Amino acid sequence: MGLQRVSMFLLVAAFAASCVSAAPLEPARVRPAKSASAPNVVVIQSFSSKLFEAPVESFVQQIDATVTLFDDARERKAALVAAVRARKPDLIVTLGSQATALALKEFKTTPVLFTMVVNYRRLPLEGRDNVMGIALESSTASEFSQFKMVLPALEKSLAFYVPSQSGQIVDEARAELQKLGVDLKAVPVESADQVKAEYAKHAGTVDGVWLLNDPALLKDKATFEYLRAQCEKDQLPLLASFSDDYARLGALMSVSTDLSALGSQAAAMATRALQQGMSPAEIGVQPPISTKLVVNVAVARKLGVELRDDSLPFIDELLNEQHLAQP
Repeated sequence: MGLQRVSMFLLVAAFAASCVSAAPLEPARVRPAKSASAPNVVVIQSFSSKLFEAPVESFVQQIDATVTLFDDARERKAALVAAVRARKPDLIVTLGSQATALALKEFKTTPVLFTMVVNYRRLPLEGRDNVMGIALESSTASEFSQFKMVLPALEKSLAFYVPSQSGQIVDEARAELQKLGVDLKAVPVESADQVKAEYAKHAGTVDGVWLLNDPALLKDKATFEYLRAQCEKDQLPLLASFSDDYARLGALMSVSTDLSALGSQAAAMATRALQQGMSPAEIGVQPPISTKLVVNVAVARKLGVELRDDSLPFIDELLNEQHLAQP
């Protein structure tokens, strides 16, 4: 009798679970268009996070379209795909790698505009005429031009990268930095574990360390913490791409994409595709239109880096600014 009850319970639980998974997936938000003839846009986030709030809000405010937001591409993927298809979107906008991977796999003809993908060059974009996007990274030349406003004597920079992830970025970076008079010592590694040994070999030959956007290395927080501590010990400036969080956590400075401006840029690209008739292939992948230079003043003092008056107008945010007034 007890076994029968257990079996019945499991059957009921399985049935209930199947009902939940089969239920239609509801969007997190729907913003109606101002006009009845406006296009239909679906926005897919990789996951629910405050990180996406600013670009999404900026996009929604600057485009005349019905905008439907799904805020998690990780769960119930089949239900998500079905919900997106049911809305027959004229354009799909993705934020993050997971949402973008899902859209590229499931939507072969619907226009897709990807954003906030670290090192988008890893995406399978060959032959995908329905895809356009905004690079999360600015050009290396743009980043180092800002770094050199603070460190005009920067001539030799060390960086670590996984070739399968960031080989193309490094090749382009070397060529761009050569024009700026910066010699990039880019050291290939196969894992974060190799960074310590390679840093010890090369740290004495450079005057800065660049934390570039390599997904395999960025996902290991211990790599950043090791480089932060070693650079402080060796009196080397640590320069970061991708996020101003690195400057807040102890890098000397960071250059990162302005996420509110990214949303505005996405809205402008979407408008060109939806209202002006440009194809995604014609629009292509564009660099971000705006970046933020953030400098940690406390770290600058530890390293003996003087922030000259003529550099201050170009710095978007000074962290620990109270240290500027100290002798």
